[in-house]
Amino acid sequence: MIQHTTERHVSDAATARPTEPTGAERSWGDPNREPRERVEYALEHMTIEERISRLVGLWVGADSSGPGVAPQQHDMSQDPPAWEDVIAGGLGQLTRPFGPRLVESGAGARSLAASQAQIVAANRWGMPALAHEEYLSGFAAWQATNYPVPLAWGDLLDDGWSPGPPTAPDAVDLDAERGRGLALRLAQESVVVLENSGIPRPLSGTGSIAVVGPRADGPMAMLGCYSFPAHVGVNHPDKGLGVEMPSLLDAFREEPPDREIRYALGCDVLDPDRAGIEVAVGAARAAEVCVVAVGDRAGLVGRGTSGEGCDVQDLRLPGVEEDLVHALIATGTPVVVVLLTGRPSALGAIVGEGGREGASALVQAFFPSQLGVTTLARVVSGAVNPSGPIPVSVPREPGSQPGTYLSAPLGRRIEVSNLDPTPLFGFGHGLTYSSFAWSEAAVRGESHWRTDGRVRVGLSVTNTSSRPGTEVVQLYLHDPVAQVTRPVVRLIGYARLLLGPGSRPMSSSRWRRTSRTSRGARVGGSWSRALSSFGSGPRVWTFEASSHRSWRVRSVSWITRGC
Repeated sequence: MIQHTTERHVSDAATARPTEPTGAERSWGDPNREPRERVEYALEHMTIEERISRLVGLWVGADSSGPGVAPQQHDMSQDPPAWEDVIAGGLGQLTRPFGPRLVESGAGARSLAASQAQIVAANRWGMPALAHEEYLSGFAAWQATNYPVPLAWGDLLDDGWSPGPPTAPDAVDLDAERGRGLALRLAQESVVVLENSGIPRPLSGTGSIAVVGPRADGPMAMLGCYSFPAHVGVNHPDKGLGVEMPSLLDAFREEPPDREIRYALGCDVLDPDRAGIEVAVGAARAAEVCVVAVGDRAGLVGRGTSGEGCDVQDLRLPGVEEDLVHALIATGTPVVVVLLTGRPSALGAIVGEGGREGASALVQAFFPSQLGVTTLARVVSGAVNPSGPIPVSVPREPGSQPGTYLSAPLGRRIEVSNLDPTPLFGFGHGLTYSSFAWSEAAVRGESHWRTDGRVRVGLSVTNTSSRPGTEVVQLYLHDPVAQVTRPVVRLIGYARLLLGPGSRPMSSSRWRRTSRTSRGARVGGSWSRALSSFGSGPRVWTFEASSHRSWRVRSVSWITRGC
């Protein structure tokens, strides 16, 4: 990587192209030609030097001093060559033109546009460079909206998105209302209630609440490693966060405002000091309910408990957080555990099992961003009805692996091992404050279909509670006769159903068999598609092979909760 400062972009004037485009170059730039044809023209006529130049990336504003924002940054930013020499003949990538430093959005946009103009002018093809920025938690730039980390949501790309420069670079709002609205929606739909034996009433009305824990009073608890405040902003503590972001404690004080709130730190994320635990215990005993916020500290290359270069030896909660939770549960005050983490933590020690007292509720949020603060407070208070199924498995024991549910049979509980790898909460698990009834599960149309054909399966879902809620219907595939190793179950579809009290729509899914794991017929074998329902367990449709050409419905049955 090569250093190139942002200020230089703006001051340098664009130069004329070495030659005017002719022949192949003109064909490449013709917007009336198909993209594939244009690329083929360019590849055929580029010189070796021009091709190599497209493999070069230039790190804008990289600095070999200080803690840096990437591993081995000092090795990639020493003795940079001149900007004019680098872009001669073209450039492959501009790396982090906004990210490594605090750059005002309008100045950053103008800088990038000026740099691209110089790059276009410096090569006979008129090709710009790719502009690379970090988007793991949203655009990693100063004063840009922070979003929940990808572990909490699926990647989105808006319709009509264009890679072109902004039309008004003097007025670039990176924390606009539209982006904040999307961040709020993602946070609301991704917070997962893992356990709920009855969230106490003071959280939804008046009463006294103890809010404790190392993640309760600090907005950085909501942000992942690649958010700008955690990634770069930590090197500029005098500049603040750049965006408005209260702490979880602030949110509880505001929603609703007439409750008595007691706060205690309890412990730090990593510090082994237990002196503050007794203070937190006192606050819990004096309250009607206790909310304890524990989890990770996002950081980079060992500066946190979760993030790039922040590995752990096991999956227990960091530091003495688990001891804090145990002490609070022992008070007899109902305890709601809010988990703000970057990875699933082993929670077997804090759930109520085998006669052992556990937390009244477990609420999981994977770094839910600047809008996640309000969402968490409203989910815990009952103002927001949770709906998010968890996209990973939550282990029971700290020595477990944070594995996917897509395990082969030998990755599950089997008789050849004395250890049980079954997760505490399986993939797709999640609770809601509404209740739903399922009925009329069936295959729509013919009960036989060709192996290369399609089948539609469906069921009726009814909201049997007094409040609106969202049920997430999940469709799973099971192939017990494959002749190569396959996952025991595999999610192949889902539907989110927002239902009012008493609502009963029909949910159906069209599925086409595309598996290539079996050769020939295995009469008597079966396929299973499981539709998981929060609180009552997945339903399974079992299909039986009647020949190598078709499959037949055999039965409707039940399996245990989780995958």
